[in-house]
Amino acid sequence: MDMSFVTQMLSILLFRLPELLVCAGGLVLLWMSPRTAAGRSSAMTGLWLLLGADLAGMTLTTVQTWFVYAHSDDMNVSRWFTAVSAGHMLLTLVSAAGLALLAWGAAKAMRRTHSAPASAT
Repeated sequence: MDMSFVTQMLSILLFRLPELLVCAGGLVLLWMSPRTAAGRSSAMTGLWLLLGADLAGMTLTTVQTWFVYAHSDDMNVSRWFTAVSAGHMLLTLVSAAGLALLAWGAAKAMRRTHSAPASAT
């Protein structure tokens, strides 16, 4: 394996690492919250979608990079890049759906908190 290929793979991982860590941390926080918490299921579904889209995007980018290194002498790769671009577009839609569900869950939780009566002390 070429050292430049390994460097490229590490940069792909480091590029995606912050979002992967935040999604995993968010899932842990939601997992520890009560099951009856308002918006929990929507937020968890949204985070799972974000995490899955990010992992799939990382895999797609890794395969694309490997393909470029393996076929560097073949100039007829436009069909492959069209398919990869379509895959990235689909993953962007999945990620957007995850963000929407996360926002919906947060809004539901805030609405429940805001409408809860204040306790008399």
